[in-house]
Amino acid sequence: MLQELIVSKTDTDSYQIIAGNHRYLACKILVEERGKEKFAFLPCVIRNVSEVRASFSKYSSNGYDNKDDYEIMCEIEQMRHLLTTYPEQFPDVATGRMVEKLSKKMKMPKSTVGEYLTISKNLGKDAMEKFETGELKRVRQYKCQHYQKKNKRVGFCRKIIS
Repeated sequence: MLQELIVSKTDTDSYQIIAGNHRYLACKILVEERGKEKFAFLPCVIRNVSEVRASFSKYSSNGYDNKDDYEIMCEIEQMRHLLTTYPEQFPDVATGRMVEKLSKKMKMPKSTVGEYLTISKNLGKDAMEKFETGELKRVRQYKCQHYQKKNKRVGFCRKIIS
């Protein structure tokens, strides 16, 4: 194992994985399906963190999945919600604009984070459903919203979406 799992204690003998879910699942397959017992016990680092902090860590450290634009937008929105609702839980997160905070934590350009936040905030229900299914891509969504906001024209966006 190249890197330990990061866990937090939830009960007397139970732990919640904060970082390393994919490593855990891969090792589980190696043990259960391939009989590789050397992967039965995984090194862990126990962190005493609140549930809010654990949730935030899951979003900010899970950068290895092949996520679609909708999933990324949801993660950014969840992190924004946690930072806004529970600021006392994050004394290590620098003060400043939300986009900058999220950009640092997600290791993503500020402009990209800004686009996702704009989409999350301004996209209508029908367009959001199309965004979720992958029918619409992030760049198109953002351009549509920017145009709509600037020119207050809904018809233009409907043409792009359909």
